[in-house]
Amino acid sequence: MIRRRLKNIAAVTVLAILCSACGKQEAEKITGYGDNGTTAAVAASEENDPEKTSQETKVTEGGRTGALPAAQLSGDPIWEGNTTLDGIPVEISITQLMRDTDMMHVFRLNSVTEDRIKEKETVQNIFGDTAKEVKRTLSAEGGDSLRLIWDAGGYITQHAGDYSYEYSEKSTTESWVDNSEYFWHTYEGTYLDTDYQLGIGYSRESAEKFISLYPKNPGDVIGDPTCDRAEQVWFSVDGLNSIYWNGVFLKEVFKDRPNRTQSSEDDLCRMVMKFSKDMLYCDMSRDDLRSITGQDVGSPQTNEILFYVSKEEDNKEFPGAVLDGYIVDWDMFHSGEYKGIFGNSAYFGVTDKGVISLTMIASYEVTEELTDNAEVLKFDAVMESLSKEITENFEKSHINGQKLKINMATLIYYPVPNDEDPTECTLVPAWDFKVSSNGVIGEIILNALDGSHLSILYLD
Repeated sequence: MIRRRLKNIAAVTVLAILCSACGKQEAEKITGYGDNGTTAAVAASEENDPEKTSQETKVTEGGRTGALPAAQLSGDPIWEGNTTLDGIPVEISITQLMRDTDMMHVFRLNSVTEDRIKEKETVQNIFGDTAKEVKRTLSAEGGDSLRLIWDAGGYITQHAGDYSYEYSEKSTTESWVDNSEYFWHTYEGTYLDTDYQLGIGYSRESAEKFISLYPKNPGDVIGDPTCDRAEQVWFSVDGLNSIYWNGVFLKEVFKDRPNRTQSSEDDLCRMVMKFSKDMLYCDMSRDDLRSITGQDVGSPQTNEILFYVSKEEDNKEFPGAVLDGYIVDWDMFHSGEYKGIFGNSAYFGVTDKGVISLTMIASYEVTEELTDNAEVLKFDAVMESLSKEITENFEKSHINGQKLKINMATLIYYPVPNDEDPTECTLVPAWDFKVSSNGVIGEIILNALDGSHLSILYLD
């Protein structure tokens, strides 16, 4: 299935949060989706000793232990070997400690198919009987949420192959599009006793859903309709390097106007998880939520929501402006360790009232954690599989130089499709080997559980 991400829309989200007018088994509670991948640099060596192999020992990394080749902190290789590909020498020389392989996870994932979106149910959950379809041109002058206009406009134009959509206060867009490639539907109704608009999109090409929820007028959420704008602003906890906006250090201006939201970071995240599950049919792990509220000593900044009066934004005292709420960021499968998986991400605006805004992009649902303690194949056996993979499957036509070198190995997660169900895959630990010949020319990906072939990717 071809997948195309709508990156520009997500980028706009971090600039302005608010603007004016599934599977075969029940989902289980997931407490983590694997650790951050650690790259093992693999240096090319002019000395090849096929007889030199690693000793297996117990090494400790991050407080956990796992069976790995001995660490050669002096820079000596922990694994060396060579082979040939139709007479062309292949050199492998791994010199750095690799990621711990203990506590490796295996997950069952489902693509977000159209029937799993539950559009009608989601609209009913949020708006109830007040829900109405919106089928007209959206504009801020017409009283529509500018933030939703941006989400909808960017989504629709990008699906049409146009990436030049103008995000401005004069932006307009269609509210209802439905064709063979995608759909975007806009609704409005009452949420949190306030007039809101909801956009739901789905790409039939990439099996990806998009949800946007924003108030028509941001100030109505905080009980002050004169505040017709809201922005995401960052403050450092110690007051240094705070946001410099329109010639003003906002931390100094708001030193006597603290954030009205008093909920703790954990409470904010619980609100997001409950909303997502109850309203959007989306289970989230606390490990995938990043909320920086300044409650913890280690949090360097606060990610806050500033409500203000647009006609006063040039006034350095910001009369009438209010800090109320924080941003909770959902980020799943976006790190480099999840190769071949397009991530799920969202930005939630949250106050003591609950979730007040969101933009979400999602491609997968985790339907089951099969294990959190997968047994990874010993590295010597993996390297034997690598040698076999090179000689049997790597295409000689891609070689640019006199030899091949394995110059990087990374422990990742990789999706294995279900042959019987194209919407389902199993996410397994895998080794990703970079192959060089006068520069990187490709990657060999092997299943870390059994050393079997998963994929060979060529850069050309």
